[in-house]
Amino acid sequence: MVSPGSDRAGIEWREAYRVEGTADLELHHAYRAMAWLSEALEKEVPEGALAPRSTKDEVEEALFARDRNLFTGIELVFFDTTSIYFEGEGGKTLGRYGHSKDHRKDRKQMVVGVVLDPEGRSLCCELWPGNTTDVTPLVPVADRLRKRFGIGRICLVADRGMIQKKTLEALEERGWNYIVGAHMRSQKVVRHEVVGRGGRFQTVCGARTNGKDPSPLAVKEVRVGEHRYVVCKNEEQARKDAADREAILAALGQQLRQGATSLVGNKAIVATSRLRARDSPSIRRRSSATGATTAASGSCAPTPISKPPTSPSLPPCAK
Repeated sequence: MVSPGSDRAGIEWREAYRVEGTADLELHHAYRAMAWLSEALEKEVPEGALAPRSTKDEVEEALFARDRNLFTGIELVFFDTTSIYFEGEGGKTLGRYGHSKDHRKDRKQMVVGVVLDPEGRSLCCELWPGNTTDVTPLVPVADRLRKRFGIGRICLVADRGMIQKKTLEALEERGWNYIVGAHMRSQKVVRHEVVGRGGRFQTVCGARTNGKDPSPLAVKEVRVGEHRYVVCKNEEQARKDAADREAILAALGQQLRQGATSLVGNKAIVATSRLRARDSPSIRRRSSATGATTAASGSCAPTPISKPPTSPSLPPCAK
């Protein structure tokens, strides 16, 4: 939890510290320990959960109980998810094909969700099948936090990938506070009422004086019904985004002047498209300027044919 890494990295990390009772540990012990932590304690998935309880759940709860006291209370937790893919034959239990954040759609994966306390310590982690979407586990995690750790009041902080109307309604029904990112384009209330509403921004962080200073930030508060929105404006980021857009448009324009095939990254696709275009007479067309016949397929540039066909059986020219 303190220094996350692979099993092999854990063995190497241990060598730099004096930890009693670890002198004889080897890599295969770490592999076996991880297998023990992931052993399921239940045969079936409990109602409202996405995966059965495992040994690691008991360890997390025991650590939390050991460190808490009469005044221990958690009112703010941070939650986010990521995906981890399996090599070889791994992932027999939770391994599924899904949206891979590692860009490995050819591998089975599982989804890992981590809950952190305000000090950045890992409170617990949850594991789900690899085809689970980011928004799905939010409510089950909230319910399990209350049951596992006896927490009465929590404000859940998540990014905008977690937001969904039904999910927020479920949190509100349970009386949970939350802070989530909002989609500016897809949510009409945000696009029209929140962003479009007038109001003066208050400066939270001014212009940088050195590289270690926080980004300049101005905010304003907008209330719509019972919901409070905080609109943030970062002029430095806005200038960078504008410059990035101009650079992308300039690069695209240059590539278009060189021909549409320059935009296709896989050269095999271009070659295949040209061959299919030549083999299909129904998409041939004749240039009125030179009389040469060209063939096109998909978004690839027309490929000139060296000798115009003279067969009378050709179909009419495409309009």
